[in-house]
Amino acid sequence: RRALRSAAFWSVAAPFAMALTAQVGFLVHQIAALEPVMGRTQAALSVAALTVCAILGRFGLGGFAKHLDMRRFAAWAIASQALALIALTVTTNSAALMVACMVFGLSAGNLLSLPTLVIQREFEAASFGMLVGLSWAISQFTYACGPGAMGVIRDMTGAYTAPILLCAVLDVAAAGTILLSRPRST
Repeated sequence: RRALRSAAFWSVAAPFAMALTAQVGFLVHQIAALEPVMGRTQAALSVAALTVCAILGRFGLGGFAKHLDMRRFAAWAIASQALALIALTVTTNSAALMVACMVFGLSAGNLLSLPTLVIQREFEAASFGMLVGLSWAISQFTYACGPGAMGVIRDMTGAYTAPILLCAVLDVAAAGTILLSRPRST
């Protein structure tokens, strides 16, 4: 209960819940959003390219994590996803769309690790397991709604532009929140 009343806890849980909602929403709709522009084969290849970049991004974070300010890195990673999503709405060039998916991918895997790393650095060790579990429970609840919300907005608007831009807005809000809500004790 104390964690749920803690601004420090919510400064981690809320932004990652927003960012993961946007990420999962986009990933579930990636092929459907890109197929009309790129074709099915290219859209499928964009999923593979995004996944390879997610793996590379995780290895990169693993190699440098001990040297990084996790909140700044998280803000940068989430903001890069927002920029990639915006790029997906402003171009129909297949190569540019592929690059945007790759940029999105560089931080996709890391968004799964970053909440745990921030909690590890900012909270006492005795609370680690409970805080990580609670943070993930919140994120899982919110990101379960992402694909459905994107689908509803897509159906209402007839295109993927609005739902993808909504994901970008969620990412911008998440990046600002994770960076600007740093607890004073850190």
